[in-house]
Amino acid sequence: MSPEHGIGNYNDTNVSLTYVEFATILGVDSEFAANLSTLKDRLIPFRIGSLGQIQEWARDYDSNGPFTHISQLYGLFPGAQIDPRFNETLAHAANVSLLLRGDSSSGWPTAWRANLFARLLQGETAYYYMTRLISRYSYDNLWSINSVFQIDGNFGGTNAVAEMILQSHNGEIHLLPAIPQSWTHGSVSGFRARGGFTLDIAWSAGFLSWATLTSTLGTFARVRYNGTAINLSMQRNDSVHLALSDFQ
Repeated sequence: MSPEHGIGNYNDTNVSLTYVEFATILGVDSEFAANLSTLKDRLIPFRIGSLGQIQEWARDYDSNGPFTHISQLYGLFPGAQIDPRFNETLAHAANVSLLLRGDSSSGWPTAWRANLFARLLQGETAYYYMTRLISRYSYDNLWSINSVFQIDGNFGGTNAVAEMILQSHNGEIHLLPAIPQSWTHGSVSGFRARGGFTLDIAWSAGFLSWATLTSTLGTFARVRYNGTAINLSMQRNDSVHLALSDFQ
């Protein structure tokens, strides 16, 4: 692959719903949505640089040294264009970018790294950044420590925990996608997933014990755990109880 090889497509069918898609579904803002579609087609696709990283710029001239900002990985989180389940090439390049940027020296970049590694399905690394956020970059009241107060350190840390337990982008509900080994047992209730779903989840000895999925809208659901995905057709307010055996 050449150093400036373009890869990725903002119109890929795996990309989660965008503003344009919502506007089409709802039948609103058609002119504005059309303008956004035109502008979106002009965006430069993802490029992999000479070090194997996601390029931050159109040209491969970024320093790639330790730095807090990781804006070139917006497509990994909070976006969903980079997904290790569907594009290992881009996921690997995103991982390289994170390794090159190194650890951070304040709260908000640490929280971002926890979320990004959770999206890469690397639970141990995500957990490393969560413990780093709490032990080194949080006050006693858990407010994030930065040069100036930035709330994304707090919101990001909370969200990272949720991303380690449940993800629901690109058309799938992913159970326990990035659970670290130290979280051997646990349970959550009332977690919300895209598509109008509510989930209760429990795990033991590092494996799923059960999950209850409730649909508030009555839609199709594709549920993934440990490399296996199953399809569910649900009616409004239906609940489905899933066990580990459903994914074996």
